[in-house]
Amino acid sequence: MVESNIPANKDAAMEGPMEEDKNQQTSTDSTFTMLDAHADMRELTNLELIRKAEDCADKLKLEKAISLYDEGIRRFPNDTLIIDQYTDLLIQLNEMDKAKGLIERSIQLNPHSSGQKFMNLAEMLKGVEAV
Repeated sequence: MVESNIPANKDAAMEGPMEEDKNQQTSTDSTFTMLDAHADMRELTNLELIRKAEDCADKLKLEKAISLYDEGIRRFPNDTLIIDQYTDLLIQLNEMDKAKGLIERSIQLNPHSSGQKFMNLAEMLKGVEAV
């Protein structure tokens, strides 16, 4: 009797390579999804970036919110709206060193826009509430 390496079930013969292809395809799909998301992020206006970041923060997707604000600051380095909103999030996350640097930058760029940033900076410098 001659033994054959061909499985009796045709589907079983295809499982190995097809399963590997599916895993590779899933990996490729997720890579393209991430690239598409990054490309989409680059097309957003400053206000759209802020809205998306706030939405992510509200849903506790904090890493995504931070990523959006970082992208906003990279694309709009002198936009005090983005800087101020990002600062508020960083203060909530107790990231005081980064928040302090952003507040100081916002004050330099637009010292007359909001008194809140001065209160936040005073609070950080004194370590107590400055109300």
